[in-house]
Amino acid sequence: MLIKKTIMHKKIIETHIIIPAYEKTGNGLVVEVKIKAVYSEKLVCHSIGRVAIGLEMNFKRIIEIMSSLKKTWQILKHFHYQLECNNEHYKVSDARSSSLALSIALLNIYKEINDSHQVKNITGTGLMRIDGSFEETYLEQQKYYAVKNSDVVKKFVTSNKCNHIFELENILNQFKHKGEVLCQ
Repeated sequence: MLIKKTIMHKKIIETHIIIPAYEKTGNGLVVEVKIKAVYSEKLVCHSIGRVAIGLEMNFKRIIEIMSSLKKTWQILKHFHYQLECNNEHYKVSDARSSSLALSIALLNIYKEINDSHQVKNITGTGLMRIDGSFEETYLEQQKYYAVKNSDVVKKFVTSNKCNHIFELENILNQFKHKGEVLCQ
């Protein structure tokens, strides 16, 4: 255990997630958020960029919910996170629909903590409730088309396909090989 903790103190975990969103006009869009995590005694989060700042409270909320649902996920409360988004064209007015995508990022961080490979090419939209369930969000179809047209993400998940964080974990755990690509 001491060896694992020493390694965690030095390791920087990096991931990124595509967040589907929409403009005031209702058109779908995607933004990339990079996340770095370094082991810490307590949960610390800071953000760079307008979008990342707008997502920070929801990101911390998801960590709290996940930690309350599964004992092994409590490790996520012991990291210093840096959220970064260089897209300054948009301002986040409601971050709740980012819950499913941010949960994917956190599950990927958790996978790497446990020496497993991150799952790439997946994102989603869904509002996380305190019990870990996901609910449908506004303009999901427009977000889907924005993701599809981005040509970056291969799998788009909504609350209709995945209605709980445990189900999302199972989806990600189906892909065990490094670099494995998810297909729609």
